[in-house]
Order: sequence, then C-alpha cells, then structure tokens
Amino acid sequence: MDPKKVEAISKYEVPKNAKELNTFLGMASFCRQFCLGFSKIAGCLFALTSSKSVWKWSAEHEEAFDRVKKMIMTAPVLMQPDIEKARDGSRPFVICTDASTTGLGAVLSQEGDDRHLHPCTSRPKV
Repeated sequence: MDPKKVEAISKYEVPKNAKELNTFLGMASFCRQFCLGFSKIAGCLFALTSSKSVWKWSAEHEEAFDRVKKMIMTAPVLMQPDIEKARDGSRPFVICTDASTTGLGAVLSQEGDDRHLHPCTSRPKV
C-alpha cells in the first residue's frame, strides 16, 4: 500500500456528513484488498451514504470508522504469489474460506521463505 494514502486515511477526521463519509470510503476502498473483512466492517458506513438514508452518526458508525482506519494502518503486506513453486508442488496455494448469513470471504495464501503462510490476496463479499 502507498504509505501516503495510509497516512491520509489515518489522519482523516470523523465525517460530519455523507459527502465526507463518501470521500473517506473512496480512499479506504482503494486499500480494501489488503483488509480481511473490510466489507462487513464498513457495511454500516456504506449504508449511511445511501440517498435513502438519513444522516445520523452513531456509536456503531464510530466503531466501524475506527476499525476500518486501524485495519488499513495495520494491514499485512501481501506476498507476491510464486506460480512456478505452486505448479511444481513445493509451495502449493492454500485457500481459506468463511461464510455467514451476511457475507462470505476467501484468502489465498502461500508459504514464504520463512515457512509460514502469507496472504497473497483476499476476496470479501457482503
């Protein structure tokens, strides 16, 4: 992730209206691929930007806003997948999935040089 974008998100103040929230979510969405569970956590924020929604910032929104910022500031560095090692079987890909009544997600990981699994990409969906 671009450190300048992460810094801008970390310094973003609590939005006072839907337009400010939309700006924040646009910046944050640029980083969503690095954040597991982004859509589920930010769901109430996206709902608040709807033209059908009345602006009322609540404790739930505050918590989601803070969690999104924290996720982006602490997001793991994604590993570049090694296709050749996956093909020869020395470092196969591992897919982890999760689902609930409100969403689903998947993480593609691969073992790194340190012999630990590292995320290569994630695909959340609400």
